[in-house]
Amino acid sequence: MATIAKISNGASAASALNYALGQDRPMHEKTEQWLQDHQLERPVELTNCRAVAVGGTNGIDPFIAKEQFDVVRQLHNQTKESNQVLRITQSFALDELNPKVQKDWQKANDLGVELAENLYPNHQSAVYTHLDGKNHVLHNHIIVNKVNLETGKKLREQKGESVQRAREMNDRLASRENWHILEPPKERQTETEKELIAKNEYSYMDDLRERINKSLQDVSVSSYETFKERLSDNGVILSERGQTFSYAFLDANNKQRRARETRLGSDFGRETILHELENRARQNEFRAVEQREPAITPL
Repeated sequence: MATIAKISNGASAASALNYALGQDRPMHEKTEQWLQDHQLERPVELTNCRAVAVGGTNGIDPFIAKEQFDVVRQLHNQTKESNQVLRITQSFALDELNPKVQKDWQKANDLGVELAENLYPNHQSAVYTHLDGKNHVLHNHIIVNKVNLETGKKLREQKGESVQRAREMNDRLASRENWHILEPPKERQTETEKELIAKNEYSYMDDLRERINKSLQDVSVSSYETFKERLSDNGVILSERGQTFSYAFLDANNKQRRARETRLGSDFGRETILHELENRARQNEFRAVEQREPAITPL
């Protein structure tokens, strides 16, 4: 069951690429010790990286992808540091690709490259394979430069379009490998909700989803505290019930509404959102380090 775990926009290409390569960054989940215990070694060129396999499309060298992405942005005058990349996380089940088998590291990366080539043939993509997550599951961080190589225009997709396309293509790859295909997670909607949306009438659940999405669209939101504050700014009160989120707000008809994450869909769940915030925090850390480093003046 190869899955598309997450798709999100990244403000800074450099931060996203630095995080994905993870050069001179420690692995998570005590993975260095885990590799030693299983007598596994990273490729020589990746000895000091979190990534265990790397690849790219359209001539991208994952080690210098920052510079290559930047050249294309400069060429097409797309230099504004916002919404520069699309980030896709592709994950593989343990019974599909075994993290203890090194050839599976490369296979995971090859499948990530193939996914990127099929989804965005006219965009540069860099693919970094990690195994330092929970249970050391192999997963890809696919970073797509939003500037089209042919037109110079920025990638524009309707809400949910990138997720739908990625899941469909990913399912094709999984089917080819004779892997089990999961039903894609969907927003949970009651029949009443569906009818209201079909009639273009107000739905408080859809309103709530929009408010949560609006809060997450602010790239400065990179912690639970700032997420909670931004939700409050948008009229939503967040509370935790065990391992799940619960949201409350006053709807457009001045009625007090409350909904648990299970009613909204997987994209609004505690695990998904905290994972996204953690990624943002790490990328912000990379950006801060980059800004502190002195510029090198060419001789």
